[in-house]
This record gives sequence, C-alpha cells and structure tokens, in this order.
Amino acid sequence: MVIETYTPEFVLRMQAQGSGCACQHCQTEAALTELRWQNHIRHSAQLACDSVARAMLFTPEAFILHRTDSPVSSAGEALCEQQQVMNQCCINLLIAPQLRVTEKLYACGVFLSKAQKMIAAGADDAALIDSCQQLLEMAVQGSLQPQFASLPPIEKYKLAQLRQLSERPLDAALDPLTGMALVLKLNELKILSDDYLAETLQQIDGDEEATAFLEQHPSVWLNYFLYRCYHDVFPGSDSAAYATVFLSWCEDYFSLKALCSLLCQSYCELDEETLAAVFAAWQRARTGQVSTVSEVDRLLIGLSLLS
Repeated sequence: MVIETYTPEFVLRMQAQGSGCACQHCQTEAALTELRWQNHIRHSAQLACDSVARAMLFTPEAFILHRTDSPVSSAGEALCEQQQVMNQCCINLLIAPQLRVTEKLYACGVFLSKAQKMIAAGADDAALIDSCQQLLEMAVQGSLQPQFASLPPIEKYKLAQLRQLSERPLDAALDPLTGMALVLKLNELKILSDDYLAETLQQIDGDEEATAFLEQHPSVWLNYFLYRCYHDVFPGSDSAAYATVFLSWCEDYFSLKALCSLLCQSYCELDEETLAAVFAAWQRARTGQVSTVSEVDRLLIGLSLLS
C-alpha cells in the first residue's frame, strides 16, 4: 500500500533553491512544510514567507501538481473522502475560464451554501459533484455571471471591513517610504468619519491603477485562492462552518485589493516585490484571527464584499 503524495511546481522550485530567506516568518519557522494524513500527503510552503509569496503568486504554473507515491503511515487521521470532494469542487470553480475572480468566489459561495444544506440532509458525494457541475455549466452558458452582477451593493459591510483592516497589525517588508505611506493610510482609516470613509471606499472600488496591475498578473488571485484550497484543504471538514470560511476568503479579497489601492493612492509603485510583501504580511496578520460577524450574516456579508 502507498499514499498519494502531491507537490506543486512552486514548492519543487523552492526545494531546489534551498533555504536562505531571512524574512520575518523564516526567522522563527521554516518556509517549507508537509501536510500529512494517513491516506494523503501534500508538500506545501507557508505563504507568510515573503519568498514563498513571490514564487507562488507570480508563477502561472505554480499549481501544476506532481504526484509520487509514499509508504503508508499510521500516524494522524485520514483525510475524509467528502472533504476531498468538496476541496476539488472548489478548485474546479476557481479554474473555470469563463469567470472573473469575483464571479469565481461567488460561485464558490453559492456552491458552499447549497452543499451545507445537502450534507445536512444526508446527500452523498455524487450529489455534491453534480451541484458543482451545474454551476460550471451555468458559467459556460453565461447565466451565472448575470446573477452575480445583480447582487445589490451593501456599503455598510465594506465600510466595516475597512475599519477592521485599519486595526490589523500589518508588518510588511517594504522599503521605508512605501512602508510609512501604507502605515499612514491605515492610520487615516481609523480616524475618518463615516462620510469620508465612504469616499475612500469609492476611491478603492474605482482604482484603475491597482485593478490594471492585478489584471496584468491574473495568476495572483487565482494562485492565492488555489493555495487556500491546497494548503488549508478548503472548505474544511466541518460543513456547519462553510459560511465562516467563505467569509474569510471574501475578507481576504476585499482587504488585499484595498491595500493595493491604498498604496497606489499614496503614489507608491505597485510591483511584484511590493505585492508579495503585502500578501505575506497579510497572511501573518490573519493567522489566529476569528471573525466576530454573526453566523446568520456571514454568507451575505461575504457576497457584499465581492460586489
């Protein structure tokens, strides 16, 4: 008996390069890691490392998976079949070529909402796969995209997320001027009145420079959420928590996009090194963070952060 072992392309490249990163994360913890179950092994790396962030986000082929076989281990728990099915379904929605990033996240949210109810009713894995396939067919037909476009804007949730963003302990490895500019912008968010914060939100939503940079590097968003699927085995084993983990995705998307916009508003150059440092710092800051949003509202709030 052997265990399926997977290694993404970007991890293989980092293994070949060897250690040498001196970023904040790597001063206390190794960048490369292994996720091991009785029946499944995934070689991975910590996105909190600046070098990992740059290697992963800007490599289009980062998540080409290389499979090998390893000896069976009795240590740990088995990765359950249902979690693997849900994980693969979310990956399939993320790589749907017909959808933009926000539409992909919307599709994942719709799928998770349906799946949560189906699992509670005793649905099997085949039914979950069929539900995902229906959404993929809607994407091909072009009927899923108008559903997302018709979502009503709910500004209050975005404003609340900006307030939360200003409280995050973000320590990015940026050059002194860029780092100071970002700190000043985040401090500004803390003291702005609601009216001025709403103006800042409009500037973020309409920021053409940040949007253009991210559109020129489509691997950034795709690889970030593929990483969350691969490394976190998203959406996890607890179907009751699907709305919670979906909200965390939407908070990440909104907040990281806002950080990029705040840098552009400060006349800082948005390049690969800067973006990787921001993503790595965000990963360090989000570790251990627990959402205070009520369970009832989490799907709605998540969707509002995308629209």
